[in-house]
Amino acid sequence: RKKIGDKLGTANSYNNIGINNSYLGNYPEALENHLASLALREEIGDKNTIADSYNSIGTIYYDQGNYPEAMKYFFTSLALEEETGDKRGIARATGNIGNIYNIQGQYEDALKNYLVSLKLREEIGDKNAVAIMTSNIGNVYDQLERHDEALKHYFASYKMSEVIGDKEGIAASLHNIGRI
Repeated sequence: RKKIGDKLGTANSYNNIGINNSYLGNYPEALENHLASLALREEIGDKNTIADSYNSIGTIYYDQGNYPEAMKYFFTSLALEEETGDKRGIARATGNIGNIYNIQGQYEDALKNYLVSLKLREEIGDKNAVAIMTSNIGNVYDQLERHDEALKHYFASYKMSEVIGDKEGIAASLHNIGRI
């Protein structure tokens, strides 16, 4: 029992160091720490924490613009989250996958993933993520020149941002509404 606890604590420490290095833009160090965390989490066999590691590694590749590698890790994270039924994890992974599809101009695929993420975020009551995902959906509709749908989502994001007191979300929503 002690060995598993030690491994889990060490894995979590590597994960936290990786997150901090990501924030600092030190991606090689972040990747090294997340891979060390992943290896320990795989030894323990906890699919949820393994999925978290895959998501973190995917995020590093995403931040560096290496979208094929990011997608590989996000899809692996998604598969593990679906196995365990973790709605928050599925919402996170589908949101991340949607972001890459959006960047690559694959708007229909982005929209499909954003809608799955939004539905799950609403089910778990994550209002901040609901506001973000609703805005992301508005962005896709904007790209598709479906401005009525875009405005509908931007206004919904604005209202949710007001409810939770997210000033950045309010500003972004108003900017998007004004731009259209």
